[in-house]
Amino acid sequence: MNKRTKKYHEILHAHSYEKGGFDLPIRVTMALYSRWGPGDAFEYRKKPLMSVNMVTMGPAEYVQDGRKGVVAAGQVFLAHKGCDQRFATGNAGFLHKRTVILDGWLLDVLIERTGLKSADVVTPQDPARIALLLRRIYALFRDKPAGFSEASAALAYELIVALAASIAPQQPAVLRRSLEFIGRSLARPIGLADIAAAGGMSLRQCNRVFVRHLGRAPMKFLINQRMAIARGMLLDGAMPVKQVAQRVGYDDPLYFSDQFKKRFGAGPREFRKEGKR
Repeated sequence: MNKRTKKYHEILHAHSYEKGGFDLPIRVTMALYSRWGPGDAFEYRKKPLMSVNMVTMGPAEYVQDGRKGVVAAGQVFLAHKGCDQRFATGNAGFLHKRTVILDGWLLDVLIERTGLKSADVVTPQDPARIALLLRRIYALFRDKPAGFSEASAALAYELIVALAASIAPQQPAVLRRSLEFIGRSLARPIGLADIAAAGGMSLRQCNRVFVRHLGRAPMKFLINQRMAIARGMLLDGAMPVKQVAQRVGYDDPLYFSDQFKKRFGAGPREFRKEGKR
């Protein structure tokens, strides 16, 4: 469900991906440029996709799952998938912004792994670079040259990495060490004690740091990472389910299948057969 208030000016270009084709790990589904006036706003309930919105003129005001704030010119608002949101023109009475709407199994991994999942607003280290990436994606979607979907995916990855680099200094060193350990250890069984030890933290401190900076406990974070990667493996190749389970740290394929079904609503084989997205 969404609600549009007033008639702001928007130029958008979209692309629908064929089901059954190569599932790009990151996909741009839409790129747009908007100019809003006084009172213009957009509301979402449980937004199905993520959008990256850079304010280029005027401030914007937002509410995301109850959190409120202002996005100044040069800042980026991350409208996260699954959240309730309201985004509106701020007190200046005008708002210009550039937006890309993103999807893909790797996107979920990156957003959570980098800490962007818990960020509503990012102040880029290099705003000009972010603006350039958004303009280049927009131009690809407008002109649709051969290979534009793959090229836009590469630019979207670069965009996410640049935004993540902007918030990295906000993450404590102990968290970064634990995250690096998780990234190296996805293919083997690890527990909370291992994650905490890698960062040089107690179990209690580890839980507290993960929840504060990433919005979830360490083991839940680890499971989400594993399941998102397994989803991509199942969609993109013919690797046996048992091998997929082993690649993401599960020795028992039945337990892996149970965990996968809890997250995606279907077991691995059914998920692959139906080509769920």
